[in-house]
Amino acid sequence: MSFLSLADWHGQFEEMYKQDNLTCVLAPASAGVAKVSGTWDRVCTLQEQKHLPDSGVTAKGWRCVGQACGYHGYDYRGCNTSHSGDWDYCCTEKCTMDQESNRYDCSRGDGYSTKCSPQYSTITVSGKACRADHPCGLYEKSCFWCYIDYQQNWEYCCSPQHYCGDNGYSYQWCYIQDTEKSWQYSTP
Repeated sequence: MSFLSLADWHGQFEEMYKQDNLTCVLAPASAGVAKVSGTWDRVCTLQEQKHLPDSGVTAKGWRCVGQACGYHGYDYRGCNTSHSGDWDYCCTEKCTMDQESNRYDCSRGDGYSTKCSPQYSTITVSGKACRADHPCGLYEKSCFWCYIDYQQNWEYCCSPQHYCGDNGYSYQWCYIQDTEKSWQYSTP
């Protein structure tokens, strides 16, 4: 799916995320496709949300290694995130904004919730593509970010609640936290 603006994408992301078990992840379009179609140079790739059975993505966005999300003998869902025993909780319900705490949470399957990061973008605030195996997310931090290469270089990402735009100012910017405390200049 392609869009004429970030506002159009954001509206589609919000609608699909609430209604379906799919998410509309913002990704760079190939230059040829954008030029020929006359659309903006970003596309939406449809992905299953991470709370579905056998997901390969943890609550915080890490990729599962050697196993899918599951109970694996515990009361909660989780999976290994490395071959050295690192692990993370997995969601059993959609990752949604908790209005009281103003953060994303999801159920982990044992009556408790865990902080989570929705699947929403693979583009940084500067317009660079995230590494294929590391989309925008929280990854144990308070700001949204992603790795852009395999040398551990990283950049901030706009919050899923606030897309890049002028937002009433003469420059492009976005919040990089959902608490609206930190922001960065951005490239639409």
